[in-house]
Amino acid sequence: MGYFQNLEVELQEIQDDELREIVAWDHAHRHLLSAEERWRILTNEVLLKRALVLWQNDGIPLPKPASEHVALRRERRRKSGPSLQCVIGWSLIGAALIASTVILVVSL
Repeated sequence: MGYFQNLEVELQEIQDDELREIVAWDHAHRHLLSAEERWRILTNEVLLKRALVLWQNDGIPLPKPASEHVALRRERRRKSGPSLQCVIGWSLIGAALIASTVILVVSL
C-alpha cells in the first residue's frame, strides 16, 4: 500500500466510530441532498442524530474502515514472523550441487 493509503488507515484508526459514521452518512447522501441541506443537518446536532438513526434503521451496512482491509491484514500477517523460503531455497540449491557432483563423479 502507498504512503497516502497508509496515512488514511492511520487517520481512520485514530478517529472514533461516531465520526466515521458521520462521514459515511455524508458520503451516502451527497447525491440525494443539496449542499445547503447537508450543511444544515451536519451543523445541527439534533438533526444529525436523527438522520444517523434513520440511516442505521434502513439496514444499509456501514462501510468497513480501511484498517480492516484484506491487503492490510495480509501485510500484518506477512510481518508477523520470519519466512522459511530462504532456508528451503538454499537447501534446494545445496541438494542440486551435491546431486550434480555425484552425477559428474559417477559418469567419469
